[in-house]
Amino acid sequence: MKHIQIAIVLSLLCLTAFASHAAAEGCVTAQCHDVMGKAKQVHSPVAGGECDSCHEATGVGHPGNKGAFKLVAAGSDLCLMCHESMTDGKGHPHPVVDDDCTGCHSPHQSNFPKFLYQTGDALCFRCHEEKSRGEHIHPALSDGCTSCHDPHAGPAPKMLSESGDALCLQCHDNPAAGKKNIHSALADGCTSCHDPHYGKAAKMLPAEGEALCSTCHESKTAGKKHIHSALADGCTSCHDPHAGKAKNMLSASGAKLCYECHDNKSKGKNVHGPVAAGECDSCHDSHATDNAGQILAPGAQLCVMCHDDKSALLSDENTHPIVVAGCTNCHDPHNGPKQYMLPALGDDLCAACHDAVVKTATNSKVQHAGLEGGCASCHDAHGTGEIRMFISPANSICYPCHDDKATEISAYKYQHEPVASGECWGCHAPHGADRTALLNAAYPEEFYAPFAEEAYALCLECHDRGLLTFGRTSESTGFRNGDRNLHYVHVNKSVKGRTCRVCHGVHGENQIRLVHDEKKFGRWQIPIELTPTPDGGTCLVGCHRPLSYSRTRAIKN
Repeated sequence: MKHIQIAIVLSLLCLTAFASHAAAEGCVTAQCHDVMGKAKQVHSPVAGGECDSCHEATGVGHPGNKGAFKLVAAGSDLCLMCHESMTDGKGHPHPVVDDDCTGCHSPHQSNFPKFLYQTGDALCFRCHEEKSRGEHIHPALSDGCTSCHDPHAGPAPKMLSESGDALCLQCHDNPAAGKKNIHSALADGCTSCHDPHYGKAAKMLPAEGEALCSTCHESKTAGKKHIHSALADGCTSCHDPHAGKAKNMLSASGAKLCYECHDNKSKGKNVHGPVAAGECDSCHDSHATDNAGQILAPGAQLCVMCHDDKSALLSDENTHPIVVAGCTNCHDPHNGPKQYMLPALGDDLCAACHDAVVKTATNSKVQHAGLEGGCASCHDAHGTGEIRMFISPANSICYPCHDDKATEISAYKYQHEPVASGECWGCHAPHGADRTALLNAAYPEEFYAPFAEEAYALCLECHDRGLLTFGRTSESTGFRNGDRNLHYVHVNKSVKGRTCRVCHGVHGENQIRLVHDEKKFGRWQIPIELTPTPDGGTCLVGCHRPLSYSRTRAIKN
């Protein structure tokens, strides 16, 4: 027991001696803690030698033994013995503050203000990844991380003074203010598009132009051949990335938006219905299509989307070629000076392409009376399925005016080939000519005429010229006796050659080869009777006795 008492007394004497030594010389000596007090910034307890303000002895011998001292309070509570709390009333403290203020502040001394281990962002980057290495850095970072984050605590997460957009709007004007249609991405705040620290693209965006929009929105141009030129500047050429007065963050709706760049197409005298209604998207895709002008379908296929009564034109065999090439060859798709957005009406419009035909119709010596009503008298401007866009079948189109010929021709047993096929234009010029009956070429009008090959130019457009010019032939004509050409005998005379009309009907007749039953000569009605045989025939006519002919062996008459 006595030994224990002696040990206690000795210990008390040692502590008393140590306390007296500390009070007399302090902790900072040449032998102990000699670096203290030499930095630019020294904590006042250290500067005043008041180490026991924070440290207290534990009874373990000092120096030389660990655990001789302990802090008078744990963690941040020690600092709060002298300093006011930097986190009171703030719901989101810096996690390092919960552990100990000395995570950032040196408790003794420092060469930096407030006893920090580093200044500015360099201090933050001791724990946090550097946020300012991108090409496009938030200008606020020039003032350091604390321009947005409180280093101790904040009312919002991450020690921010405000949450979401409210923080950004402390410096930036609200881009959605007063606009009805707000980008849905803004429901998640500005950081749904902008990185608060830095970005690969301008304004701390992760990508530029359409590439940014395509991270959320499906691409409107992928794989399309014709892209709206406005998209060269990105989606924001038309869409405000934050908010707009009109739907989809547009500055205006319908045609009003288009007219911000394009001329107003609704100011013409005759305006296309969709244009007048401001519905540009009835024909155009505002982003891209595979068709020039971003139209929804190529050529006439676009037009028949609305004008379905004209849809048959796309499959009919005899549609006006210019219609197949596209309705806009005649009709302006937006507006025009004339009805139906045409540049001109009637024959004036046709003359834009068919100038030579129109000139023929108006300048020929013999004009076709049927054209008094213009081209539309015979032709449909679009097509009817009939050849040459005729308004009725070719074999009957002439008959509404020439009804006498319709009666005459229908009564014939045999018809001239052009007549039978309905091609009156084979002999007659339908627009105008310089010859009687609108004939395409010369044809003798007389009963007798001296022979001249050019006088028979009309017939020779189809028939072999040898039947009039070869005295003997084995192939130019079937009207021969042996090789004696009987056409030549009748026609090729220097004085009184019989012309074609003496024996043949030009439209049709009741005998083969269009041979007349009779032919009027003055007051005489000459009878004609042709009796055919397999290789020839016999001709009984009022102007000579019956004569026979054979193509294989000449007959002597």
